[in-house]
Amino acid sequence: MRIQVDSSTSYRGRNARPNWVALFVFIVVALASGAVGALFSPGVATPGVVTPRVASPGIAAPGVAHDPAGRGISVSTANPAGVSTSAWYAGLRKPAWTPPNSWFGPIWTILFVLMGSAAWLVWSERYHPRRRAALLCYAIQLVINALWAPAFFGAQSIGAGLFLIVALWLALVWTLREFAQVRAAAAWLLVPYLVWVSLALALNWSIWRNNL
Repeated sequence: MRIQVDSSTSYRGRNARPNWVALFVFIVVALASGAVGALFSPGVATPGVVTPRVASPGIAAPGVAHDPAGRGISVSTANPAGVSTSAWYAGLRKPAWTPPNSWFGPIWTILFVLMGSAAWLVWSERYHPRRRAALLCYAIQLVINALWAPAFFGAQSIGAGLFLIVALWLALVWTLREFAQVRAAAAWLLVPYLVWVSLALALNWSIWRNNL
């Protein structure tokens, strides 16, 4: 049987209505992923991108951090027992182009809101055959995002952080591709996220290389 569809009304408009409660839930879930990272970070959690907590703007001396009183603290890059996350991270060599710490809170808040909005747009396409696969990809990258800070800061493992951020980048590219097949606008909302994660990957790799 052939069903007549009014050409003046889009398929999406006839079969879906905006669910603002669902949009709110998607955004909250995305922000919760960032909150997990914040529990482990010495500052603002973001995969691979955090500014050093040292007085000088350059690269910290290898294996040495300074507490607020100016006392030197010897630290190692390989999960030192009894060393705080801040002291451990401050002792790592970082590139001079590490972005300022004040950027991370606003940028990640915007990115998580965009991520949740993109996922909501895909979820709203409830008749699209690729909808479920796209949301599965999104969920995978969100979990990897949440795991980065516990691995890098919690376990104090640069290598594990690098592995996870590479996995995050790949999962994000996969997610963007799947989103583009469902709703182009959703894929475009993820582009700033991909750019930022690419920067984070470069920084995480630089930290790993500088602290071998």
